[in-house]
Amino acid sequence: MFTFFKISVFTAVVALFMLSLITISDVINHRNQFQFYILTLIIVMLFFAIGCTGIIIYNNFRNIYHHISKDKQQHPAKVSVRKLLLVFSLIAIAITLFAGSLCMGLLERINDGTALFG
Repeated sequence: MFTFFKISVFTAVVALFMLSLITISDVINHRNQFQFYILTLIIVMLFFAIGCTGIIIYNNFRNIYHHISKDKQQHPAKVSVRKLLLVFSLIAIAITLFAGSLCMGLLERINDGTALFG
């Protein structure tokens, strides 16, 4: 279960970082009004912060999982942690699909030559 959680969280984090890089490329490629630069940078920081939050969530669950795995007497806690890992893995997969579809849409929009905002 932990391997599934690890892979799904890492793919979600990579997708969010790719999304922030694709979005920041709009600032470099297009000349927009100043308010659209600010809006684009805010969105980039939001995607980057969500990706960093994913890393923090992964580290916390990894520590909890390893701590509970060492103790033989905490069987109910092991079951609860496995269920939480499954739930967060499914959420990470949904975030990966959402961020991946946004990446594809933004890349198509950049290839058409239109700005992301404005």
